[in-house]
Amino acid sequence: MNYAAAIDDRSDVLYDTRSGSVPVHPLILSHPEWESHKAIRDQFGLTAEEMSRGVQVTQDTRIFKPLVSGISTLTTAKVIGVHRHRAGAWATVQNDTKSKDGELLATTISGAIFRDVEVDGEDCPAALPALPRLGAKVGEKVIQQLNIPSTACHVYSECSRIWNPIHTDLGIAEEAGLPGLILHGTATIAMAVSAITAKISGGNPTSISRVAGQLRAMVIVPTELTLTYQVHASDDGDGQVVTFDLATQSGELAIKDGIVEYSNDRS
Repeated sequence: MNYAAAIDDRSDVLYDTRSGSVPVHPLILSHPEWESHKAIRDQFGLTAEEMSRGVQVTQDTRIFKPLVSGISTLTTAKVIGVHRHRAGAWATVQNDTKSKDGELLATTISGAIFRDVEVDGEDCPAALPALPRLGAKVGEKVIQQLNIPSTACHVYSECSRIWNPIHTDLGIAEEAGLPGLILHGTATIAMAVSAITAKISGGNPTSISRVAGQLRAMVIVPTELTLTYQVHASDDGDGQVVTFDLATQSGELAIKDGIVEYSNDRS
């Protein structure tokens, strides 16, 4: 519930505990994924200063079973690819989240660029899963404004338990060459997903089977973002796929080629 509040998701279904449990926003996985990433940092072979140059640039989370409160999970991480990029070194990490019984609940593959960092050895790019195929468009393209307050970074840091001072400490942010406090990439994606889900499934995220997108321009708070999305039928007829972009006030894309997939059969 705190995570839902942190991304200003006001869907009643996320807070109504009278049935004993509540649906959980899938981007809450960002917390255990962040912790597992920290646990494998030594595998990158980078100095602390080089690690500080890492910027997440892609996110692809597949949810195999709806997440609800009351379950126990274990999230693991492994490096599945490293290759050269014009901006530095691109590392790809896979997170798997399982139940205490070993059932696979979700898999996230994320890419990060370590700016101006060299790659030792040959390039080993990761093999990535194909994105869902799109069926016919459903309805008209939707444009919606998202207001992001100046407190968004602090609230998200505490409620998601993802602490990085460039998001909350203006002095450290400026030392890192940033123009202000930047909203977490996972928060940016989560807010877009919540806005779309409010229209697609009444705010209930249990039908979400995939969330993906490219993280591009920084989101400096406070600000207003423009969400543009289009609903498509799934190619296999089993649900819907929503494509979306999220633009900053200057017109740059904070999220490019976003995808939210909804499945009709989530038990």
